[in-house]
Amino acid sequence: MTEELDKETPPKPYVSKTDREIHELALGMLAGTIFTDRHIRNAHDLVSVFMPLGFMSSDSIKKMLESLGPNPLIYQHTSKAAPMALNGNPCFWSFAVLSTEDTKRLFDKMEELRPPEENHDAP
Repeated sequence: MTEELDKETPPKPYVSKTDREIHELALGMLAGTIFTDRHIRNAHDLVSVFMPLGFMSSDSIKKMLESLGPNPLIYQHTSKAAPMALNGNPCFWSFAVLSTEDTKRLFDKMEELRPPEENHDAP
């Protein structure tokens, strides 16, 4: 039985998001209804915010993130936040990830959807 507990479940292969999913995520990011690892000021708070990471070994986290590329994104919808906060950050019992490629697509889509900035030089 101990051997069973020691075995790690292999991660599911990452499936790229559709254009529609990226569009919906971009809208959520712009509306502030999605919280990401980029919102966390202290890297040590990552496992406190995305709590399932706290149940993973450091090697498992590293492998998961490396499999997604050099700059993946960890996120969750704020509606799924637990009824508590830590250091001003929400806490989540689940999380989702984007590969580096999908993260770039997300930020590009956000830039495309962001309203043009007002001209502050106008009289």
